[in-house]
Amino acid sequence: MTELPKHIIDGITSGNTSLGDNPAFPPLENFLEKIVGRYYDSVAEKIEGETKEDIVRDLNELVSECQKKERAVRSALEKLCGEIVNDMFEIPEDTVKIDISLTDSVDTSQCRALPEEDGKYSFDDIEDMKYLGSEIKKRRMLNALVEGASEYIGYNVSSYVKELFDIEPSLPEMYMKIIAYSRYLMYELDENELEMGNSGGNVKVFMKPAPDMLEIKAEATLFPVLLQNTIKGILEVAILQGLPDSKEKAFYVMKKSDYKMAEVWDSRLGVPMWEKIEETLGGVDEVPLNYFLMELSMMPSETFNNVMQEVLAGTKNGKEMVNIICDNIKDKLDEEDFNDYISKTNDLYPIEDGYFTEEDFPSEEPYGY
Repeated sequence: MTELPKHIIDGITSGNTSLGDNPAFPPLENFLEKIVGRYYDSVAEKIEGETKEDIVRDLNELVSECQKKERAVRSALEKLCGEIVNDMFEIPEDTVKIDISLTDSVDTSQCRALPEEDGKYSFDDIEDMKYLGSEIKKRRMLNALVEGASEYIGYNVSSYVKELFDIEPSLPEMYMKIIAYSRYLMYELDENELEMGNSGGNVKVFMKPAPDMLEIKAEATLFPVLLQNTIKGILEVAILQGLPDSKEKAFYVMKKSDYKMAEVWDSRLGVPMWEKIEETLGGVDEVPLNYFLMELSMMPSETFNNVMQEVLAGTKNGKEMVNIICDNIKDKLDEEDFNDYISKTNDLYPIEDGYFTEEDFPSEEPYGY
């Protein structure tokens, strides 16, 4: 087994990651180090025999060559991205508007880089302080799961290789090499070397009051990153349901949980966690992933932590919990109608009612980071 880089081990053992000592982790010895180590071993195996310097050089050359090929077929790739996402999540056109764009560069300078200090919020009491602290930890875990799931699915080139081949035959192999190199460097390089926040992709979710549709804007410099960010946007919409009922408390939690500098560790931990979750999920394939994450997000933090511990540990109870969640989702689904499902699930859905007022949604103010 390939040994994890020292800065990864140090970050995990010290809790100096985007998740810290999150209570959703199962009480297993060296849990994170083991699942991340197993994943890293599979990543390192794909580029065995190449030096870090060679990989950085080859990756830069590959990305440049790939972007040149993409420019000639951008519209076809953007269309394919939309088709994949629509097939995966089956969201009616009149509920969410999705804007997908391949571009030469992505500007993330206006994104929230670090958690915000919100001096305006005043806690009701100590219990309110404890409640919001637990909600922040829950949302941090949900953000890591969203990052992990979107990368796990979006970077699986084999699932859409035929459609890519029809557009440009050379792209699938190039994408697979780029993804293999990038995943390796995500662990091999430290935060400074990775130039945190410069991921080549970004997604913004604009929450708008009725009757306007919620809007997702995804952009990236390469197709797999575009697909990953579009999936991420859909899943971010899903976990909106887990925010506190109070608008003021909801924004407080988001400002403390959603920030760009967390993405590196969310990726490092989120993908191995999602790989582990996939082993436990089983019946979740019977329901769209966004509904599954929505159900998780709406659980009280203590219940969420208990479920996640069981699922991540891969226990029999965890598998049973997943089956119950999926059965509940199927019971509430009415002909796979997104609006009906939302209205049955949560009366505070931001598209449907007055949870947020029009003043809360200036056009330049996206949700998330």
